Amino acid sequence: MKKAAMALMVFGAMIFWLPMLADPYMTSRLLLVALGAAGLLMTKSERASSMEVPSLLMAAVAIISAVFAADWRYAIIGSYQSGMDSLIAFVCYSCVVFAAARSGETVDDVARMVSVASIPVSLYGIFQRFFHDPLIWSDLHYGLRISSSQGGPIFLGAVMSLSILCSIHLAKKGDKLAWAALAVGLPCLWFTQTRGAMLATAAGAAIMSRWTMFAFIPALVMMPRMLASGTSDIARFEVWKIALKVFADNPLLGYGPGNFYLAFRRYAGLGMVGAAKTAAYAQAHAHNDILHVAATMGLIGLTAYALLGCSALWIAWKHAERRFLFALLAAYAVLSSFNPVTASAFVVLALIFGVASSRKIGAPERCLPLALASVAVFLAVGRLTLADYHYARGGLAKSDPATSAMEFQRAAKLNPWEMFYSCKQVDSLVRLIPYMPLEQRRPLALAARQLAAKAVERHPLDSYAHELLGKQILIGYIAGFRDIAPAKALDEFNKAQEYAPTFETLMWRRLATAKELGASAQAWLADKDISELHRASGKGGV
Repeated sequence: MKKAAMALMVFGAMIFWLPMLADPYMTSRLLLVALGAAGLLMTKSERASSMEVPSLLMAAVAIISAVFAADWRYAIIGSYQSGMDSLIAFVCYSCVVFAAARSGETVDDVARMVSVASIPVSLYGIFQRFFHDPLIWSDLHYGLRISSSQGGPIFLGAVMSLSILCSIHLAKKGDKLAWAALAVGLPCLWFTQTRGAMLATAAGAAIMSRWTMFAFIPALVMMPRMLASGTSDIARFEVWKIALKVFADNPLLGYGPGNFYLAFRRYAGLGMVGAAKTAAYAQAHAHNDILHVAATMGLIGLTAYALLGCSALWIAWKHAERRFLFALLAAYAVLSSFNPVTASAFVVLALIFGVASSRKIGAPERCLPLALASVAVFLAVGRLTLADYHYARGGLAKSDPATSAMEFQRAAKLNPWEMFYSCKQVDSLVRLIPYMPLEQRRPLALAARQLAAKAVERHPLDSYAHELLGKQILIGYIAGFRDIAPAKALDEFNKAQEYAPTFETLMWRRLATAKELGASAQAWLADKDISELHRASGKGGV
C-alpha cells in the first residue's frame, strides 16, 4: 500500500498529463500526488519527518502572505494557469514531505522510482524531437525544443536533471535499469536545449563523482551562451530588476504567492520592452527562486525559505547518501537561479528529502489533519483540471461558436477566479450575438457586460478585467444600453493601462476610443505612449 502510494506520487508528478493541460498549466501535476499523499497520511505509521517544522512554516507563511496578497484568489490557485507557487501547491509540497517520511521507503527506493519513471518521459520527448506528436492538440514544441509530459522545455529540463542524477546515483551501485534510464535521459535533456538544466546536471554529477562530469562536456560547451549575449538573457536580467522593485515596495509580505504575473505587468517599463524587443512579454515567475520568494512573500517568505534550505542541507549532511543529496541540492540551486522550477521537480525533491528526513516517533499513528489537507488539495486540483479541460475544448471548437461558448461557460463556472476563462466566457457570448434572434441579442450583450463587471469585482488589480469591461461597455452601448456612457469604457482602458503600462493593445484601444469620443487630450496621450513604446522596442515611431 505504502509503496503503491509513493509510486502514484512519482507517476503523478512525472508522467501523468492530459493534452493541452500540460502547458502552461502546472496545477494538474498535483492531482495524483495529493491523492497518494492522502493515502499515506491516513495510514498508521511510527515515522515522521524531521523537516516538519520548516516545511509547515513555509506553508504557513504562504497562507499569511495570501491573506494580504494583491489578489488573494490568484494566491490560492496561482496566476494564469501557473500554479507552481500557489497556496494549493505549497500545502501539497508540505504534505508530500510528511507522507514520504511515513512510507518506510529509502532514498534509493525513491531514486529508483524516479529513474524508472524517467524512461517513458525520455522516450516520449525523443519521439517529439523527430516525429509529429498525435497526443498534443496544438504546438507545444517550441521549435526543436521538446516538452514530453511536462508542457515546456524548461520544465522538462528540470525534471530530467533530477532524474538523471537519480540514475547516476543508482548506476554507480550497479543498477542496470539506471543505465538504461541514462541512455535515453541524456539525449532527452540535450533536446530540451535548456542551458540551466544542463549546467545543473553537470554540477550535481560533479559532486557525486568527478568522472561523471565528462558526460556533460556538451553542456559545458554551451555555457558561454549563459552570458548576456542574447535577447532572452538580457530580458531575464530585466525580470530580476522588476522582482527587486516589487520586493522593495512590498518588503514584509510581498505581492502575494501566485501574484507575480500581476506584479510583473504593473512594474514592467520601457526598459523591459527594450530588452525583450517586444511589448507582448509577460512573466509569471521571476526566473530566480530567491527573487521570486522575495517579490511574492517578502522578508517572512525569505526567512521561511532559508530555514527550509538549511534544514535540507542539515539532512543531507547527516545522511549516509550525503553526496547524492548534496548533488540534488546543487542541481536545484542552479535550476532555481535561472528558470522557474516546475511543480513536478518540487514534488521529486519533497519525496526524496521526505524519506531522507524520516525518523521514528514511537507508536504508530495517523496524520489526519494533513490527510484532510491532501484530500482538499486533490478535490481543488480536480476541479481546476476539469475547468482547464473545458477551456481547452472551447478553444478547439472555434468553428462552432455555440459549442465553444458552452465549453467556456463550463470552464468559467468551475473556476470563476481565472481571468483567462472569464475573458473567453464573455468573448464567446459576444460571438454568439450575430447568430441569435433579434429579441435575444440585447439580453446576451447585457449578460456579457454583467459578467465583465463581476470579473472586475473579483480582480480589481487585473488589467485584463478592466480591458474586458471596457470592451463590453462599448458593445452594450452599440446594443442600445444607455445606462453607462462610452466615456466609462475609456476610464476602464485607462485603469487597465495603469496596471499594465506597456501593453500595446490597451494603448490602441485607448486611442481609438478617445478619437471616437472626441477626447483630443486623451488621444494625444495614447498616441504618445504608442510612439514611446515603439521606440523602446525598436519599431520606431508611428
